Amino acid sequence: MQLKLKSLVSTQLHVLIMLEFHPTFVTTEFWVSSESRDCCWTPQLLGKSRNLSSELICAIFCAQKNCDSYNFDNGLCEVSKISSKETDGVFYKFRTKKNETREVARNKPTQSTPSCEDKTENFAVDGNTSTMYHSAKETPQPWILVDLQNNFLVSKIRLQLFTDYSVARRTVDTQVLLGAGPPPTDGDFSQYSEVGFIETALGSRLSWQEYEVSPPLCSRYVVVTKKVAHSYDKNIIQLNELEVFATF
Repeated sequence: MQLKLKSLVSTQLHVLIMLEFHPTFVTTEFWVSSESRDCCWTPQLLGKSRNLSSELICAIFCAQKNCDSYNFDNGLCEVSKISSKETDGVFYKFRTKKNETREVARNKPTQSTPSCEDKTENFAVDGNTSTMYHSAKETPQPWILVDLQNNFLVSKIRLQLFTDYSVARRTVDTQVLLGAGPPPTDGDFSQYSEVGFIETALGSRLSWQEYEVSPPLCSRYVVVTKKVAHSYDKNIIQLNELEVFATF
C-alpha cells in the first residue's frame, strides 16, 4: 500500500469524531519510536470504536504527530515526518496486537566479568547447551550481560545452568535482572529489576529455570549475576544457555 497524504488522514480523523458517541476500547500493544529507542509505551488515546480499522488507528497517530505521510501494511504502521533531505526523517512504528512471542537473545552481543579459559560469554547465547560461559574463580561476584540491541517487551526468560552434585553450590544466589538502559558502570545493576532468583543448590546436571515476566518489562539488557559476593566455589556461574522471549 502506498503512502497516504494528509488529506486522507484528515478525512479518516473526521470519521473517528463522528463515531465518538459509540466508544469501545481497542487493545493495542506498544509503540516504538526511532526518536527514543529506550522505551516501550502504551498510549491511552487510541481506542474509540471496534468498528475502526487498524489503518485508521495508524492515520490517527499520524495526525497526532503532525506527520507528512503514513504507510499501513499487514498490521505495521509506519509514520514519517520528512525533513528537507529525503533520507532524513522521523519514523514511528506500530504493530497491532498479535500476542506472539519469539526468542530475541540468540547471538546478541555479550559482556561479562573474566571467564575461565575459553568458556567465554558468547557461548551463553549461541543456541548450544553443550557450550557455556564459565566465570573465573577469582571473581567474587561475577556477571554476564546480554545486549538485545533494541528494547523489547520481555515476557519470559529461560536459563540452563550447568550443575551436578559435585558443584551444586555454584547455583546458589543466582539472580536474573532486566534493564532498559546500560549500567552506569560495569557491574552496577542497582537500577535493574529482578525477575528471577535461585536461592538454593540445584541437583540436576542440566536444569532449565523458567521465569514468567508479568506484566512484560520493556528491556534491552539481561543480566545473570550473583546477588552478593561469595568465596570459591559459590561464586562461580556456569551458564549453558540463556533464552529471552519478547511479546509482539
